[in-house]
Amino acid sequence: MKCNDLWHPNHPAEDKQLRPGLNFHFGDEVEDENKVWRGAVNDRFRLIIVLNGKLGLSYGDKQLCLSSEPHTNIHNAALVSCQTPELFSRQSFQGNACKRVSIGISSEWVENTFDHYSGVQEHLQAMPHLHYISWSVSHYCAHIAAEMLTYQNCPIALQSIFLESKTLEIIAEAVSHLHKDMEFVKPPTQHQPKVKGQLLELKKFIQSHPSETHNIADLAARVNMTISTLQRQFKQQFSLTVFEYIHKVRMVNAYLAIKASERRITQIAGDVGYDNAGNFATAFRRHFGMSPSKLRDQNK
Repeated sequence: MKCNDLWHPNHPAEDKQLRPGLNFHFGDEVEDENKVWRGAVNDRFRLIIVLNGKLGLSYGDKQLCLSSEPHTNIHNAALVSCQTPELFSRQSFQGNACKRVSIGISSEWVENTFDHYSGVQEHLQAMPHLHYISWSVSHYCAHIAAEMLTYQNCPIALQSIFLESKTLEIIAEAVSHLHKDMEFVKPPTQHQPKVKGQLLELKKFIQSHPSETHNIADLAARVNMTISTLQRQFKQQFSLTVFEYIHKVRMVNAYLAIKASERRITQIAGDVGYDNAGNFATAFRRHFGMSPSKLRDQNK
């Protein structure tokens, strides 16, 4: 997508690229049914503010509830860390008038923006996978987020600048709350625990080889474990079996590839390890509640 095409009227209103690595998403509707919407995200961070109503989210196995309801213990903002592409779901509630703003942030954007603020950059990048902080936004920040929903009142040439300036102020408030929740920043250790380090390397190998037909015996040999030890340790560490994780990686990669490219769905199926396009479509539909072709149609 060319820069001068970012704000073309045909571009989906709910998904705006402000600049590479920084994306703006929003929703403002009365939900007409109870439904779970599934997808995948590849942002390093996702920052969400709920201005009205409630929002039920999950990233991987991490569930998160945000609400604008006053006098409750539920916050209305969160910053979620995703070190790798992750499955995502959103729960809609019939009759819920939900107004929300979401900002997707990449690692590259963090590195470039906070280049002269190494402490901020280190703290952000140190957030573990699926760790999140939540807080109740200030009145000022809520006002800024609400203004973002009126971006169409600006001349088209200024809309990106308008949204980016508001986004930076919201990120600044999130960073200020990050410093209050730093238990995940620990002194560096010389060596990771051996088993966890081995399993993390195995996860990286699976992520980088989604099309391979992984054999459990070969994977166990790769980390110098017996098959039963690998299965037990992997489940304990990541709350998924090895093959559940392999399936998850394939589905995430497929979802993101369908959304981001014009390549044929049969080619994408092969890229994530499916020789049979019908089997791929069935697995995809079970996972996301829609067919690959329907997802492709939504992006046209």
